[in-house]
Amino acid sequence: MITVFTLFVYMGLGEDRKLVHKEMLFESLVDCQWYASRIVKMYGSTGYRRAGQDIITAYCLPKEIQPGTARLY
Repeated sequence: MITVFTLFVYMGLGEDRKLVHKEMLFESLVDCQWYASRIVKMYGSTGYRRAGQDIITAYCLPKEIQPGTARLY
């Protein structure tokens, strides 16, 4: 087993929050956090946001997988 980091992206707030992405696996926590940060800066509450747009939240969580069973970024 190896430890990888899964990028989770959620849209919305509170009870309306929905998971919209969880398939990207990274070998490096630094790389995963970089993508999470860029997504939030571009589409989250601190970035450009038009009225009516949903707020984006992104973060990384560790996961154990078998080597060679998934594409890693």
